[in-house]
Amino acid sequence: MNGGQHFIIGAVSVGVGLWAARSLGLEVGSGTILVSAAVAGIGSLAPDIDHPRSTISRGLPAELLWRGLALLALPLLLVVLPLLSGDFQRALATLQSLSQTAWMRWGLALTIPAIGLLTVSTLVSALFGHRGVTHSLVFGLAATLIAMGVCLYLDAAWGYGLLFGWGWLLHLLADATTGMGLPALWWPLAEE
Repeated sequence: MNGGQHFIIGAVSVGVGLWAARSLGLEVGSGTILVSAAVAGIGSLAPDIDHPRSTISRGLPAELLWRGLALLALPLLLVVLPLLSGDFQRALATLQSLSQTAWMRWGLALTIPAIGLLTVSTLVSALFGHRGVTHSLVFGLAATLIAMGVCLYLDAAWGYGLLFGWGWLLHLLADATTGMGLPALWWPLAEE
């Protein structure tokens, strides 16, 4: 399966489920449905962090990195120009004022995770290979618990962590239907 298929499976399952819950009378806002679907979609891409050319390993980080760098280009230029003329005080003052802007925060919020994903992907791929440990139920459970913890740390609903885990589980189920299957599904209980 490819990244687009995995994303659609995760996002649509949650989006349709929450939309159905809303139509049954539960109060679920449209924004909540969209964010939940996106979180499950990203969760359904995450197990392929062990494949060097997957959407989560290269496609998504490259897209984030380019967008982040585009946002950071002008602010960095405004800092570099005074440095080139030797005006270090002005460069520092500009950097301090820019660090408070949403423009800079969004630029950094896009580039830092992108660089992290590229680095983690390379390490995980080298250590475990494709459809190894990251395609096990134990790893999926650990990733879900970490996602829930991150949500709590960010003062977000911990249920988003569960939706991330749901996406992860759907990825495993989808991969299990392919010819390669999931040799490490029960890792560490059953070795390949």
